[in-house]
Amino acid sequence: MIVLLRSADYEYDSRLRKYIKVLEEESKDFIVLHWPRNRKVEDTNNLLSCKERATYGGKFANLMGYFKWFVFLFAYLFNHRKEIKIIHAIDFDTGIVSLVMKLLFNKNYIYEIYDHYADSRNLKGSARKVINGIEKIIAKKAKSVVLVDKARIEQHKFSENLSIKIIENVPNFSVTRQQFETQNSERLSLCYVGVLEKQHRGLENLLKVAEKLPVELHIAGFGGVESLFKNCQFANVHFYGSVNHERAQELMQGCDLMLGLYYLSNHNHFYASPNKYYEHLALGKPLLTSKGTPPGDKVAKYNTGWAIGDSYNELYKVLSEIIAGKKQELVEKGSNAYNVWQNNYSNYHLTLKSTYLDLVD
Repeated sequence: MIVLLRSADYEYDSRLRKYIKVLEEESKDFIVLHWPRNRKVEDTNNLLSCKERATYGGKFANLMGYFKWFVFLFAYLFNHRKEIKIIHAIDFDTGIVSLVMKLLFNKNYIYEIYDHYADSRNLKGSARKVINGIEKIIAKKAKSVVLVDKARIEQHKFSENLSIKIIENVPNFSVTRQQFETQNSERLSLCYVGVLEKQHRGLENLLKVAEKLPVELHIAGFGGVESLFKNCQFANVHFYGSVNHERAQELMQGCDLMLGLYYLSNHNHFYASPNKYYEHLALGKPLLTSKGTPPGDKVAKYNTGWAIGDSYNELYKVLSEIIAGKKQELVEKGSNAYNVWQNNYSNYHLTLKSTYLDLVD
């Protein structure tokens, strides 16, 4: 049996859902242990959830929740240890659990890292050294390490002796139309779907822009500033909360411009490899992102959007220019994006499938 571990809601993890799809297509024996935190999920033969309630980004408020999450994982893994063929651990917390299972019961595991733990939390000093040291041990004992981009190898400073596989954040979209026209509106339609982090994502600046410019702002997701959008009274700001994969695609496909800002005040963003970059290619929608990040570099290279600095003034300036230009550039950049998708990623699902099956077999 293959056991996948994720301390988040599987429903909103498009990457995890791609792995599940591969395993289902190949009729593999597997189960996903996940932690929805703030949503009740019905368990199935292939899905088991930790029932402890918690909030994303709760930090110390979630300590008891994490304790119960660890108890939940260890209880299942110990009770089913004889059936387990391999464990797929996603991120640091489940990596620790998998390391213990390896040391105590010699259970093989894959260690996948969505984000560098210390960098994504801006850890400094001794805390950073301890966490990075533990993560290197987890990686060393793993059968293989999975990263989302080759640049992450440099970020983690892993040994060259490790077995490292790269699986990019390419969405498994079924795009049946090639529509590059802008939306029929005097206003510029903007869309962001993702985690609503308290810092380093420029989300508060989006609201300021919505107050000043003729835009329609569509926001979906969950996280630390969720209440900021939920309680917003602006008529041109639309908040949808957490949405599933299909609804997310629908929202993004219905906009003029996709948003994905990654402020460099978070060191992890120097190595950002977000879903947003690949989604904007698949949907043929231009992307507004951050200068000095990998998606910013690629957007500039292929002319598929705009890369700006980390300030409200730059955000206001570029959106004003797009509106003043009657949105003509949106069509050109959207067409460029779709061409990059067709030429480089349209068959990536086959690469993902073969790579993942090699890892779990």
